Amino acid sequence: MVPRIRVPRTQRSDGYRPDIDGLRAVAVLAVFGFHLNLPFFSGGFIGVDIFFVISGYLIASIILDDLRRERFSLRRFYARRVRRILPALVAMVAVIAAASCVDLFPADLVTFAQSMLSCAASLSNVFFFQHSSYFEAAAASQPLLHTWSLAVEEQFYLVFPAAVLLVFRRAPGWLAPGMALLWCASFILSCHGVAAAPEASFYLAPSRAWELLSGALLATRAGAAGLAAVGRGWPGRNLMAAAGAAMIVVAILRYNVETPFPGAAALLPCLGAVLVIAAGQSGSTLVGRLLSLRPAVFVGLISYSLYLWHWPVIYLQRETAILGAGWSWYPERLLMIACAFVLATLSWWCVERPFRRGFARTTDTRVLAGGAVTLCGLAAVAGGIIAADGLPGRFSAQAIAYAGYLNAGQQHFRPGTCFIAPPDGFARFDRASCLTPDPNRPNVLLLGDSHAAQLWYGLARLRPDLNVLQATAAGCGPEFKPPGRVFPACTRLMDYMFNDYLPSARLDRLMIAARWSAAHVEGVRRVLVWAQARGLPVTVFGPMVEYDTPLPRLLATASQTGNPGIVQAHLSPPDKRLDQTLASLAAEHGARYVSLSELLCRDGVCANLADDGSPLEFDTDHLTAQGSLSVVRKLIASGDLR
Repeated sequence: MVPRIRVPRTQRSDGYRPDIDGLRAVAVLAVFGFHLNLPFFSGGFIGVDIFFVISGYLIASIILDDLRRERFSLRRFYARRVRRILPALVAMVAVIAAASCVDLFPADLVTFAQSMLSCAASLSNVFFFQHSSYFEAAAASQPLLHTWSLAVEEQFYLVFPAAVLLVFRRAPGWLAPGMALLWCASFILSCHGVAAAPEASFYLAPSRAWELLSGALLATRAGAAGLAAVGRGWPGRNLMAAAGAAMIVVAILRYNVETPFPGAAALLPCLGAVLVIAAGQSGSTLVGRLLSLRPAVFVGLISYSLYLWHWPVIYLQRETAILGAGWSWYPERLLMIACAFVLATLSWWCVERPFRRGFARTTDTRVLAGGAVTLCGLAAVAGGIIAADGLPGRFSAQAIAYAGYLNAGQQHFRPGTCFIAPPDGFARFDRASCLTPDPNRPNVLLLGDSHAAQLWYGLARLRPDLNVLQATAAGCGPEFKPPGRVFPACTRLMDYMFNDYLPSARLDRLMIAARWSAAHVEGVRRVLVWAQARGLPVTVFGPMVEYDTPLPRLLATASQTGNPGIVQAHLSPPDKRLDQTLASLAAEHGARYVSLSELLCRDGVCANLADDGSPLEFDTDHLTAQGSLSVVRKLIASGDLR
């Protein structure tokens, strides 16, 4: 039974601050709510940024206090980190590894083992950055995805203490100014990276360091004195804390996945966390008292374990849901919340606390050696899984064959030449290969995103009488101004096509396709009006058939369990209203419309295999090469490619 937590409402004489544990609770609950897609948590991902600020503040406080007392030791510092971080992390990874060896198909298990290796090496953020391309497996299929933030902190811990020690001994007056300069450099890099290289900016430590340095600067005497002057007296402290709390709440409520992040947007929650922490340094505030309530403090105490376990619980539930009819709304989310809290409490009570107390009586050298041996053990297990090719003997040959298409990729899209995706720049688009007309054949142009690119292979192979040109980019609607958050090369591509290429090109037909949504409708209307005024025939391809789980995984699971109904159960209902709206638009402006959902589905049952028996799609909504051939054959047979 977990004992009652007795904590004072204000800072204790030993430096412990219950309000910081309460702030940890806000951070972890924000992240959990975001991952559960709960209402009012659209910006809950900023909880990670709050954690970074807290970590920077506490680590810098410990280091600077020990330096001033002339008792700082790098060995002792890293031993503390091992005591704090490693036991609960290893326990979580071990449990997930065991579950993955039962559940994951070979290719997925190899990817998991690779992520396990990166986790052991504190390089999870680098691994997931390298696997964050447009067509990588969905985040839900990566059970260790959340460890990227731990890797950022661990990389910071690797460099920061030694740097502080060096500056403190050689030029102590440069400590705060040096941190401020690094903060500025990292912040500028983060702001630039959001536009130029969003995945790198999100995952990699250089563009996140300023968030940890925000807390570290607060721990310096100069930083603390500066904010203390702003929040002087009881009214000033309360105003500062209230402003900080408001910043955090606004970010959680107003931000969403379309918000360019981290960059300047991360400044709001980070500054909010700094203000809340600073206001509580010299006494209690109303916000501090609320954060110091026992329930908040308890959640803060288990926050590390809760962060470790919340994502695996969501992941395991989603994997289990494949066997059923998908996952519903509140009942299963409530169950996941309960499971995560139970596991986190057990982890805190049975792993974190005992190991920290036990390691406290162990020399720092032995703690570090034990940590190294443990990490080598994890790496050895991961290496064994990789060497065994993901243990394929657990599944039938048919299931493995289906699952193999999860890594089929998109080479038939002509990536990096006629299909560009982050981090590609517009310069990668090969105009000579993709847009050169043929005077001896009709010239048709495929314009749009990956849903247009996937049709090129089938058209080029089965209609050699046509010269199929291609201008496609990831998430890039075929419009004058693509809606939503798009990467810069998309905007440049569409600007080039509509302002430079199309006005002078001699085309026989324009074919447009995209992962349509209601946001595209007005843009499609403008394109159709523009094309009609120029006498350019247009074909509009409607929304693609989609699933809520990658189709090869569904087919493999159905084959392994002997339950073919699994595939249909995870079919995302076609948006008939959008299909009809686009069809009406096309008819209104003299364009041809092709409903892919009507082409592939009859009476609510959709084709999921290509003509050769392989999966029609390699993920949730993109055609394989054989799938592209099969769809184009159907288009030819239906007369839609006259």
